[in-house]
Order: sequence, then C-alpha cells, then structure tokens
Amino acid sequence: MRLFLRSAGAAVVSSVAAVGLTFSTAMPSALAGTTFVVGGIGQPSLADFVMRTILDGRFAKDDVEDIPWPAVASGTHTLGESIEIGKGNLLAAISNFTGPLTVVGMSGGALVTTEVLRHYANNPGVAPDPADVQFIVIADSSRQDFINQSSSNSRWDYDYQAPPEVPYDVIVVTGEYDGFADFPDKWWNLTAVVNAYAGVLTQHIQSALADLSEVEAKDITVTVNDQGGTTTSYLIRATSLPLTQLFPFLRPYEESLKIIIDRGYSRNDAPKVDAVAARRQAAQTEVEVDGAPAAEGQQEAPAVLASTSSGGAEESTAGAVDDLSLRDEAGSEDEEADAAAAEEAAGSEDEEADAAAAEEAAGSEDEEADAAAAEEAAGSEDEEADAAAAESEQSDELSGEAADSDTSVGQSNDSDGADNSADAASSGDSGGASE
Repeated sequence: MRLFLRSAGAAVVSSVAAVGLTFSTAMPSALAGTTFVVGGIGQPSLADFVMRTILDGRFAKDDVEDIPWPAVASGTHTLGESIEIGKGNLLAAISNFTGPLTVVGMSGGALVTTEVLRHYANNPGVAPDPADVQFIVIADSSRQDFINQSSSNSRWDYDYQAPPEVPYDVIVVTGEYDGFADFPDKWWNLTAVVNAYAGVLTQHIQSALADLSEVEAKDITVTVNDQGGTTTSYLIRATSLPLTQLFPFLRPYEESLKIIIDRGYSRNDAPKVDAVAARRQAAQTEVEVDGAPAAEGQQEAPAVLASTSSGGAEESTAGAVDDLSLRDEAGSEDEEADAAAAEEAAGSEDEEADAAAAEEAAGSEDEEADAAAAEEAAGSEDEEADAAAAESEQSDELSGEAADSDTSVGQSNDSDGADNSADAASSGDSGGASE
C-alpha cells in the first residue's frame, strides 16, 4: 500500500506538471484573486505552473500560493501527523491574509482542508468571514457517503470523519470510479471494487484537471446546511471504465461490466416511492378536483399562525396545534377513504368470484343433465333394439311352425290320395274280375 500511494503521488506530480508545462507559456499576467493550494500525498510543494492548470486553468489568472506540508503517510511522519502539520500551516496562511480567498485541497491536501474547516466549526471565534473565503476539495476520501461516523485508522494515525457543517461555500470534485474518493459503498460487489482500484490510476488525476463548466446538471448536487453554507458537488464521469483502460482486451465486454459495476453504488439505485404518501396525494388531488374546500382548509392553519404571531408565543403555539390537528384530521379522512375503497374493491372481487362459481356450478349441472339425457336415450334405443329383436325372433318361430303345419297337411293329403288311389285301383280290379 505504501508503494502504491507513493507511485500514485508521483504519477500525479508528473502528469500535472506535463499538462501545466503545455499551458504555462499562454497564461496572462493579470491577476484576478488569490488561491492557496495544498497538494496530495507525495506533493509537499507544487510548482506555480502546475497550480495554474488545476480544474482546466480555473486559477490561471490568480495569484497562487503553495501551502507546504510533509505529504507523507509513513516514514518520517504518519498520515495523521502530516495532516496536523499541514492544518497548522494553512490556518496560519489564512489568518495572515485579508481579502477574497480561495483554498484548494487535492487528495491528501483535501483532508488538510477539511480539518481546517472542522477547526473553524469548533472555534467559530477565529473563523474568517464566510463572504471572504471559498473552499474547494478535490478527491476528498473523507466525503464518501458510507463515512457517516468517526473511524479511527491506527495504521495511518488518522480518524476519518464526515465533513463538518460550516457557513462556508464548498465545492467538492470527485472522479467517478476513483478508488480513493469514489469507492463502491456496496463493497461486496467485487467487480466494482477491482474497478475502483484501477480508477486510482486512471481517474484520480483526471478529476483535478476537469472543466467544471462541462459537467452535466444531473451530475451536480447542491445542498444548503442550517448555517447557510452551500456545498456544490461535481461528479466527473469517466469516459470509459478504468478496467477497460488498463486491460484493453475487456473492451468488448465494457457495456456488461458497467452494468455490474454501477450496481455497486447506491447512487444508481432506483428511487424509492412512498406508497402511503402517493395514495394520500392521489386522494387529495381527487378532493381538490371535486371542488371540496380541502385546499382552503390546509391554508387556514398558516393564516392562524400569521394572525396570532403578534399576540405572543401562547397563541402561536395554539395555532401550531390547530395546524397539526387539521393535518391529522385530513390524514384520518384519507386513511378512511383508502380503507373504504379497499373494502369496496374486496367486495367487488368477492361478487365476481361468487358469480364465477355460480356460473361454473350451472355449467356442471348442465353437463350432468346432458349426460343423463344421453344415457337415458341410449338405454331407450337399447330397449327398442331388444324388443325388435324379440319380435323378429317370435315371427321367425311362427313362420317355422306354419311351414311345419303345411308340410304335415301335405303329407296327410298325399297319404289320403294314395289311399284313395289304392282303393280306386282295388275297386277297379275287383270290378274287372267280376266282369
């Protein structure tokens, strides 16, 4: 880690110096103000032309002054000791200066600047007029969202804390995916973590050279604290993922990697919707559309407060109570309306279910009736077929008996004929013999 910090610091010095040398010959001599600059780790002092290139030449026309500090995290001093020395030097420089002033802290120097602001928050009696001083911190590792409470680091001998609330205007510049200042708050996203480490080399320096006028509105956040201080935060978007910059063979997969990496940052989460508030807003809108005096009712409470403000704190308190009562009543009515709507919807669903069940039962009864009718018809057909078969069989038997009777009669007739013939022959023979 020590070697990594020193390498990163050396890279900052060399890169900024190279860019500064390009612009140094074109800088006009006219001075527009005074700027104090505190460099990062490995930058105990900064050359004049390097300071003039910060934030795309934002301070090119200023009278710039370097604030020295040890700028080391190990060796002769711990990080905490270095910051403490730098804080003392910056406090002395500010107290000895009169007039409009801009203070710039970069990386480790941003920690120095933030500690000066914390000193002013704890000692407002020695703090300069907010109208005279503006502060700019670049790549400040202590201003990440997940640093919401003091965290002591024994190795660095420094307590990371959330920035103090001060009456000064502060500009915060952060490079997207910079592992020092924009580490993923969802640290279990390992792809995002590896990309952030790569971003230390690719994004850390670039944020110090960015042109803030080119930052899109969606990447600018403005907040005003209770002391009147305005903090304007700029997120400098990366033109490509640090991983693909260091490992070009990953470029074909950059789109898919970006989706995974962006999930490691809560700022990319879909906004949460308060369902209860949405329902109440919808109900309130319906009431207003229907012409009910809901809007007038809501305006009555502030009117009461305004009218009683001259009457003393007691009447003002009563007005506030009335205001809360009106709001509670309105909320109760909204909840009752929601409950009634839900009950009506449930009743409608029950009726639809009952109708469907009745229809299904009727259909089942129809099917059973059809089946019974079909079965009865089939049975009737079977009975008719059996009767026809029986009648046919009986007819056949009668026909057989008639045939047998005819045969018997025929045979009888034949016998009678034969007998008659025999008798006739016999009679003829007898007559012939007699003759």
